[in-house]
Formats: sequence, C-alpha cells, structure tokens
Amino acid sequence: MEGVIREALGMRRERSGRGAERTVSGMEIDSILRELTSGPRQDGPDELDDLPFGEDVGTANIVIVGVGGAGCNTIDSIMSIGVKGATCVAINTDKRHLKRVRAHKKVLIGASITGGLGAGGFPEVGRACAERDAHLIAEALGKRPDLVFITAGMGGGTGTGAAPVVARIAREKGAMVIAVATMPFKSEGKKRMQNAIMGIRRLRKYADTVIMMANDKLLTFGDLTIQEAFMVGDYV
Repeated sequence: MEGVIREALGMRRERSGRGAERTVSGMEIDSILRELTSGPRQDGPDELDDLPFGEDVGTANIVIVGVGGAGCNTIDSIMSIGVKGATCVAINTDKRHLKRVRAHKKVLIGASITGGLGAGGFPEVGRACAERDAHLIAEALGKRPDLVFITAGMGGGTGTGAAPVVARIAREKGAMVIAVATMPFKSEGKKRMQNAIMGIRRLRKYADTVIMMANDKLLTFGDLTIQEAFMVGDYV
C-alpha cells in the first residue's frame, strides 16, 4: 500500500496563488508517508496551555464527495472501512448505481434531464445536470464546510462534467477544495482522454489542489488486471 500511496503522491500537482503547477518532490513524498504511518500528532502540555482560556476551538467540518460512477465507488469503499470526522456524499446521474453505494448523503442530479439513467458519457450532460440541481449539491455540502475533498473519474460524463460544478459550489461556501481526479486508461480511447483533460482544466479553476492519478500506473503493480486496478484505485 505504501508503494501505491507513493505513486499517487508522485503524480500530485499543486496550484500556487497564480495557478502555476509543480510536481511534489521525493523528499516531500517521504515526509507525507512518515506522517501517514506515524499516527495522529499529539499536542504537548505547553501547546495546550497557550490556547486562550474559554476559547471554543471546535473541529473542522470535512466533507468527502464522490462524483459520478468512479467517485461514488470510492465513497462506498471509504464507508466500508469506516470513516470518522467527515461526511461522505455520493453524487450521480445514475439512479440505480447511486442506490447501491453507501454514503451519509446521496444526491441524484439531473433526473429531469436524464431520467436517472446517467449522462451517457457526455461531460456536457453531466455539467448540465449539476447546474440544474446545484441547490441539492449545496444542501448536501452543508452550511459551512471547512474542507471539501472531491473524488471523480475523468473521461466519462458525470464525473468529468459535474465535478467542476461541485468544486465551484464548495468554493463559494468558503471551503478549501482538494480534488482527486483519476485519469482513464489509455486503452479506453483518445476521446475519453480528451474529455478527461477538459475536465481537469475546468476543475483547476475552482479547486485549491488537484491530485491527478493515472489508472495505467496501477497496472505496474504486479499482475493486476484492469478490474483489480480499479478496485485498488478506489482505496487510494
């Protein structure tokens, strides 16, 4: 699993205030991996004493949103291993698929456009569905989210088209937005890759950070089949 995490972090792209990108260095990856494996950080007595008496520190309001089929599968995987301190939201245009996944909140978007049958692989349909039901998305995110994670597969209809809309709504609520976007396999064709690139460009307009994962990289781990690679991707 550490190897998978390392590969995923190696593909991370961070936006500066000017929208520039940079690749996370190997030293930064090692630092992140140490933090992931060392457990929660403990505050010492001196640090606690420095807090103003009577101040309500509170906790961060974290929301994890899966958009489209791949994104909702990730939410289902997160729910299966248990999650604390975050609200998991599944958003899709496919009513049948949405019923099968586990989530704290489920949002069917674009029912008046697609009849709950999905976006058919067309990003503009996914985008229109999200715009039509933007109020439902806003309601699912809550009043004041502090941090919103968005996970979506790029190249199809709903994830590609709707994820940028979700990011925009989250940003309008004042949240920090981190998006994890999974790129399609090369074998899925040129059109899906072009759709994915378009989706990434739109996503970057609203997300503070976009983490890009290439599905083809998952196939480099042993003798994984495409189906197994998809399953691994759901957990990364």
